[in-house]
Amino acid sequence: MKLQHTLIACCLLALSACEKDEDVPTETIEGTLVWTGDYRTDGCGYILNTATGTHKPINESIIDDTYKANSQTEVIVKIINYNKPAQQPCRSSYSYNEIKIIQIQPK
Repeated sequence: MKLQHTLIACCLLALSACEKDEDVPTETIEGTLVWTGDYRTDGCGYILNTATGTHKPINESIIDDTYKANSQTEVIVKIINYNKPAQQPCRSSYSYNEIKIIQIQPK
C-alpha cells in the first residue's frame, strides 16, 4: 500500500512539473499573415512572416476565416514562440519556426 501511495505521489509530481503554455513568456510582434491555401489543395495554411523569420502557427483554427479573403494581411500578433522547427504539415521545402497564436488583430 505504501508503494502504491509513493507511485501516485511521484506521478503527480511529474505531471505538475510539466511546462504549460500559461507559464511560457509571450511576445507581441508585427508581421504579414499569409494564407497559402487549404492543405487539401496542396496549400500550407497560414504562415506568418516577420522581421525575425517565417513562422508556422500550430493553432491555425483560432484564426478567423476573414483573413483568407486577402492572401496577405498586416497583423499584430501575441504569440508563444517555441523557437523550434515546426513539423511540416504540407509539401513545403521551407523551414518554419513553430509558434502558438494567443491573439491576432489587423494592423
